[in-house]
Amino acid sequence: MLSTPTKTGAQIIDCQAIGCSFNRDRRCQTIGINVGGPEPLCDTFISGSSKGGIHDVTALVGACKVQSCMNNKALECEADGIKVVYKNNQAWCGSFQSRE
Repeated sequence: MLSTPTKTGAQIIDCQAIGCSFNRDRRCQTIGINVGGPEPLCDTFISGSSKGGIHDVTALVGACKVQSCMNNKALECEADGIKVVYKNNQAWCGSFQSRE
């Protein structure tokens, strides 16, 4: 029997990667993003003029592979919500906090 998760995940509360296909009005409109490691980059970022995603959905963090983040518990993001920032032509988790 499958169990129902008790937490829905960290929601993307703001996304500055306006060039991303999933970004509409600074909202990430896909089901979920993954944050890759070792750097806290948004693995789901797709640059381009064609738009994707679902209009009435705001993304959650599906998985976080950044082991050094204090919000990473068993590859899940336990932050209340994250912000995605855009720097060096890449989308980064702006809510990343190092354990060190």
